Amino acid sequence: MVTKQIKISSKNQITIPQTVLKKLGVGPGDAIQLNIEGQHAEILVAKRKQLSALDLGKKFKSHPKKVLSIKQINQAIVDGYKDLAGKNR
Repeated sequence: MVTKQIKISSKNQITIPQTVLKKLGVGPGDAIQLNIEGQHAEILVAKRKQLSALDLGKKFKSHPKKVLSIKQINQAIVDGYKDLAGKNR
């Protein structure tokens, strides 16, 4: 369980701490829902933004300078799994 106390600004705004956002798995473009009953408030993840392939590509800071073949890409995947298997031993 994550418990955080946050303050309300002079403009009646709150900032949700990064640790809470990470725990909920939400970020920019996502929606949250507040359920209020008496003095209790519950935060729920309402809707996550669907990323397009273009949005996903923008998350990478660089791209390969040369074009790779499908065979080279598949080999890189195999090599990556081999590296992971070696670390899990």
